[in-house]
Amino acid sequence: MSVEDIIAELAKITALSPGLTDRLRTLLISEVYHPRQVIASPGHNQHRLWLVESGIIRSYYPDERGREITQAFYTANDLIFFWEGYLAQRTDHYLEALHNVNLYSLRYTDLDTLRDFPETETLFRYFILQQRRTELFRNRLLLQSADQRYRQYRKAYPGIFREVPLRLIASFLHMTRENLSRLIGRDREG
Repeated sequence: MSVEDIIAELAKITALSPGLTDRLRTLLISEVYHPRQVIASPGHNQHRLWLVESGIIRSYYPDERGREITQAFYTANDLIFFWEGYLAQRTDHYLEALHNVNLYSLRYTDLDTLRDFPETETLFRYFILQQRRTELFRNRLLLQSADQRYRQYRKAYPGIFREVPLRLIASFLHMTRENLSRLIGRDREG
């Protein structure tokens, strides 16, 4: 995916003016990360948002015992946006590349300059709604039994189960690795 591909995808959401497309060409920055490389860490301001071109990223935080609790996985075409970063507050979590990752970033300060273009309001609403849907899915998921959490998440995100270690998926689903393995094994038998 190139900057031109991103612009084409955005143009599917709403018509983009030539001024906005020119501004995006100058503001979007390509970033590359390798497996296990930390993209962002606690105690720092995340000063940019990212659009995932390829690879898988996870967001996690250490609990009081030092265990890593996975908050989210991000894959191709996902937007990684944190209100803490936008509001210039320090974050309490890590972003880590699980595979080779290619991203495009946009600084939050530059994001504000895009408000000069009326069509950005439509884009902002679209991405806020996408993020809200993802948050609602996860919140509802965590209210269900372990079996239901596993089945719904696997149905919604089958690629994660092919590409991500089970211990990380188990952490995200708030269960032990052994419990997740048992549920997967039961599926294979049935």
